[in-house]
Amino acid sequence: MDSTKAKWAAAEKAKRAKFAEEKYVTLESIALAHRLGTTETQNSGADFRECAAWNIKEALEAAYAAGVKAERAGRASSKGGK
Repeated sequence: MDSTKAKWAAAEKAKRAKFAEEKYVTLESIALAHRLGTTETQNSGADFRECAAWNIKEALEAAYAAGVKAERAGRASSKGGK
């Protein structure tokens, strides 16, 4: 029984790590595509930059669309790919 719990916990940990990596890559690519710069902390004045309102709006719309796409993909995979 403990072996089953350990396997389940390891699988959940791997799933969370994969999700975190996919989320990071998606957000970073959106930020760069919309001229917002990197999402990495620079620990300097480079962390604070001016961005055009329309670039921020487009980036937010892209992030929303990515979330909708991910949710739909999650639902499809949980229904056996239907």
